[in-house]
Amino acid sequence: MQGKKEFNKRIYYNIDLDSLVPDDHFLKRLDSLVSFDFVRDLIKEYYSHTGYPGGLKTVVLKDLLANKPEEVVKKAVWGMIPHNTLGRAVYKKLKVYSGSAHPHEAQNPQEYRF
Repeated sequence: MQGKKEFNKRIYYNIDLDSLVPDDHFLKRLDSLVSFDFVRDLIKEYYSHTGYPGGLKTVVLKDLLANKPEEVVKKAVWGMIPHNTLGRAVYKKLKVYSGSAHPHEAQNPQEYRF
């Protein structure tokens, strides 16, 4: 009969490594002492698309911090503002410079520390 094909269901296994690794094992002790959350931040990927087929570009955060550190702040701000006409108007006014040199000396801007 048409439309009555039987598909194989995929089976997923959920394996809990805590039950498989003994309590006195080195990796279990290392995991409880050291946090590896910083690795996730370094391998975070930023995506952009050219609009053409196959035009997806990815950049790792570590490379972006080395080459264009001001882009990291711009992408973070763009993610926080609303994506509409008002948000785009606010984003156009955002100026981010790496280092202390900038062309706005006449306004006497205040340094912002995190």
